Amino acid sequence: MNKVKISKTAIAIASLLVSSSALAVKYKVTELSVTPNHKQSFGVANNDVGDVLSLAREGINYPFYFNDYLLNSSSTLLLNCGVTQEELDSEAFDAASADCLVTQLGSSSTYRYNSNYQKIGDDKTAYYGQNIEQGILNVVDVIDPVLGEYTRSNIEQLKAINNSSIAVGTVTAPYSMETYTFESDSGNTTYDLFVREHDERAVVTDGENVTLIEPSYSTYGGKSFASNISDTGYVSGYESVAMYSVYEQEIADNCTGESFPANVCQWSYTSLEDIYELRATVWKVDSDNQVVDQVNYGLAFVPSETQTRNYKSVATSVNDQGIAVGYGDVPIGNSTTTISSTSMPLVFKDGEVQKILQDNDNFDAGYAIDINNSNIVVGKVQKYFDGQFNDSMFVYDLDMDKLTLPTVFYIGSRATANAINDNGFVVGNGEYEISNASTRRKHGYIYDTNTNTFNDLNDFTSCDATLEIIDAVDINNNNEIVATALKTVQSIDALGNVEVDDDGNDIMVQVPVAVLLEPIAGGEIESCADEVVKYERKGFSNSLWMISFLSIFAVIRRRFL
Repeated sequence: MNKVKISKTAIAIASLLVSSSALAVKYKVTELSVTPNHKQSFGVANNDVGDVLSLAREGINYPFYFNDYLLNSSSTLLLNCGVTQEELDSEAFDAASADCLVTQLGSSSTYRYNSNYQKIGDDKTAYYGQNIEQGILNVVDVIDPVLGEYTRSNIEQLKAINNSSIAVGTVTAPYSMETYTFESDSGNTTYDLFVREHDERAVVTDGENVTLIEPSYSTYGGKSFASNISDTGYVSGYESVAMYSVYEQEIADNCTGESFPANVCQWSYTSLEDIYELRATVWKVDSDNQVVDQVNYGLAFVPSETQTRNYKSVATSVNDQGIAVGYGDVPIGNSTTTISSTSMPLVFKDGEVQKILQDNDNFDAGYAIDINNSNIVVGKVQKYFDGQFNDSMFVYDLDMDKLTLPTVFYIGSRATANAINDNGFVVGNGEYEISNASTRRKHGYIYDTNTNTFNDLNDFTSCDATLEIIDAVDINNNNEIVATALKTVQSIDALGNVEVDDDGNDIMVQVPVAVLLEPIAGGEIESCADEVVKYERKGFSNSLWMISFLSIFAVIRRRFL
């Protein structure tokens, strides 16, 4: 990405051009419409110079290989999806068949973990800004000679971007189709198998040049993962440092290559199980985005002889001083005999792992998600009751060793903090709806640690806004916020065609969209006539299943559970 700066003066001038009616609100909301070939988008990250990242999902017009996995007459996949012989002969599926095939191949364990079947990659990063061309960023995917286009078989998620426009995240290698011949006494058998070079890799990119960070332990590929990058070049994440001993001999015994390709056999293990010991890591990259130093952090405890589980630690964010935060496994009750563990928020500093909660402070789990340059940490802690984990956002002053649990929306609202900027503003999501339901609707919020004031971000938008902000994911030092909102749109099918009902009327659905919230100079909270039913006034009707689904992505920028 070119190092083009967008000045605050330019932003201020743009704000003055907003209509007088819009100046009655605190934030201008811009939908990041840069993913026209995907049905959903989620806010991810932004920096101070105008770069914004989002995540695109549910792509349309997937390309398909027409080979053994489809053409086998006994294929249950074809039966399940109602694929006709006419579609196979023409190599063109209708929308229903294409949608079913993508769903089955991408979600069903029968096909997802079987190397005989095509692989589907549904997560791609999109860029919004002025430094490079807006739209989907291709990081490591390749043009397939059979498909004649990108394989769309891998995952590419950039998680953060610093003020030098250097982004980090994780990618998996694209799959390629290779033909294998197996010899036996009864004759040779040929198969088409889908294989790839590696699983997760931490990636550093400026939009043109791509650097993959190889893990310290790379047997059978290994894993590395990047979650954030500071302006000083520190990168947080995790990597494989060893193989979990349970699998080492098993893979060696079973993946000999005699009856099946060794690399495919090994892939089956790495896809199904977490076979590696994963440890929080902070890398240092230079101006060419090459790793010049790294520190591997261990666990927050020393496992006893009986504690033989595959424990891990993860760094989710890092500041300019190289201080990282995240989470890691801790024995329940801090026992030296119990095998079971829970995740607890951790600080990774000067080669040492520090607990934020002492003796767990009566919490059942917790995750540190972000840290600013004043060493203020945010995240969430959890208490388990009524059959589920209940989240409370926290703010932790590392220098003062002080933990606070601010109330957002109302006492008892389940909430998490996703990011904090150097001005002390925290953004996240929490339940605004008061009900006895196990799943309640959520809104994005902003919290000022300086004044201990909290606001629903939907209060800062216009009374006639058609977007409902359900999650605030990142905030830069201009107080510009990247968020995810719900929007009502015309439904489109797997081929991109508008869907209609039996009467020919457009089918309307709610989808998540990435948005950017920019503060308006002199803006005030708009007084709405229907203030008592504020959230109904905008025509919102987000279903509980949608909110439950979206909660998976609540902290998609930095939390990797």
